[in-house]
Amino acid sequence: MRSSTWRSCLRAFRTRKYLRQANARNAVLLTTDKDFGDLVFRQGLAHYGVVLLRLAGLANAAKAEIVAEVCRDRTVELVRSFSVVSPGQVRIRRTS
Repeated sequence: MRSSTWRSCLRAFRTRKYLRQANARNAVLLTTDKDFGDLVFRQGLAHYGVVLLRLAGLANAAKAEIVAEVCRDRTVELVRSFSVVSPGQVRIRRTS
């Protein structure tokens, strides 16, 4: 197996593992990894909620403030949804 294929398989395994761990804890998963969108929409894997953070280029303090605000103000909506958080925008799509 080529090393790039091996790395890709290992990454997919880890991504699924993180999703399983969040589900076991009834926890919404916060991530910057777009692979979770593929797992939720294309592969239809079950999840308690996934929040994709698209906040590259912002200072860490600004990122923390945005994430805290979204989690505080939209907690109920994040459950059983796939959400994308960008500067100035939150898109929430119910998935189950």
